[in-house]
Amino acid sequence: MTEPESKTPTDIPDPAPGGMDRAVAVLVYFGLSPFFTPRLRRRHDSLAAHHARQSDALFLLLYTIVFMFIATVAALSVLMLRSRAAYDAGSYEAWTLSVFRKLLIVWAVFWVYGVGLALFGSRAELPWCGGIGRWRGAVAVRVVLTLTWLLVIAGGALAARGLALAPENAAPAKACLLYEDVDGRYPRWLFALGYYPAIEAAHRRWGEEISLRRLTRENLLKATGEAEFLFIGSHGMAEGILLMSGFLAPADVRGAGGHPKLRYVYLAGCDSGALKKDWEEAFAPAQVVTQAGLTPLLQHLGWLWFKAPKEIKGM
Repeated sequence: MTEPESKTPTDIPDPAPGGMDRAVAVLVYFGLSPFFTPRLRRRHDSLAAHHARQSDALFLLLYTIVFMFIATVAALSVLMLRSRAAYDAGSYEAWTLSVFRKLLIVWAVFWVYGVGLALFGSRAELPWCGGIGRWRGAVAVRVVLTLTWLLVIAGGALAARGLALAPENAAPAKACLLYEDVDGRYPRWLFALGYYPAIEAAHRRWGEEISLRRLTRENLLKATGEAEFLFIGSHGMAEGILLMSGFLAPADVRGAGGHPKLRYVYLAGCDSGALKKDWEEAFAPAQVVTQAGLTPLLQHLGWLWFKAPKEIKGM
């Protein structure tokens, strides 16, 4: 009579994870592992800890993609400013967006797979992520996740305040900030956040008489007749301001009538400096800022955050 085979620890199936353990295993894929770190340390062999390590690896890859995207945009911005001929020679923006969009799609597939494994209580490893997750340094991504949550909360608060201070209405506004949302592709709160320092400074200067509006021909021409400060966040070419409906040229502004109250106009459109004198005549008596050539988005954000508040305060 043979004795029964003894089972090794690896042969013994894991006990079914509890509801809380499985819930935490799912939540870590939503960037919440920093909030469960004490529990994960106490139960480092649990299902939740296993998926926390995998989510750390996934978020490390995501931050790497984001860093690479920012570095690429910065490099293209420098190229745009230093060598326009080289920049115009290639479709760098289109290629950049295409490549990183595909990388994010691939990342999202792995993320969905990880969430599915956690939901079903599986300890299977995500392809190529298991080794990264077991690397001790991967857990440092939780510090970055914590900072990300703080930035999201702070950014959300600023965006909400910006929307409250600068509503999109038809009431006369002494400060009007126009934005191009590409036919609704970008949400309004994104511009409220990006324009926030200028909005806050305008609120201190003019109180409730400020507005954040979509860039349309009607809104732009209306603003020239009632505002003192006007920011035109648009694309542009030498022919004029590029709208969804076509170009708006200096002659169109002149034809809309006088605007004696207008004191400061910022044109964000590329190559607006080609018609600098025409724009100055069209917006007279205002001080007009135009762009000498191609201008990156980062340049305008820098102006809105650091220079616009000083310009508004000095008006």
